[in-house]
Amino acid sequence: MPSALFSRDMEYKEVSSISFTTNVIGGVCTLIMAVMGYGVWSLIAGPLLSSALSVIILNIYKPCLKKPDFSMHGMFDVVSFGGTVLLTSFLWIVFSKADVFIAGGVLSAKDVGVYAVALHLASLPIDKIMPVLNQVAFPAYAKLQDNPLQIAKYFLKSIRLTSLILFPVSFGLVGISHYLIPALL
Repeated sequence: MPSALFSRDMEYKEVSSISFTTNVIGGVCTLIMAVMGYGVWSLIAGPLLSSALSVIILNIYKPCLKKPDFSMHGMFDVVSFGGTVLLTSFLWIVFSKADVFIAGGVLSAKDVGVYAVALHLASLPIDKIMPVLNQVAFPAYAKLQDNPLQIAKYFLKSIRLTSLILFPVSFGLVGISHYLIPALL
């Protein structure tokens, strides 16, 4: 809830500061535990500490203590929305992985592996940029929902900015892929 309140109020500076601080603390915890010989437990404790600290600090800055309501009133809308999200997410996964599934029936395991790694590398820039853009865009669009002309203006602006970053990065990856893929594999 506090994270959603920060997003709704578009207070990204505070969220990024909290995230940076807790990630650094979690990383330091991971390193210290690894040096002390805790092995794989250091990889578990660091992110757990980071997440716990993030929850605590977010609740300190945006307290949202609500008494739980266990009534079933209004649950149909929530379950219906959740089911829709679940179904569309499942269908997206099937759609986005169908090419690898089809290639698995035609190509050798090695060729499918090379294709999957190349696909992952090709989609890496957009996979890293779009969640950040969506985190900012959706609350902004929600604030402008009564003004479709402004939404269209800012939507086109976000597409242009995203293209300004992603097209050169994608073309750069295409240009060096002949050397990059063999080096990575």
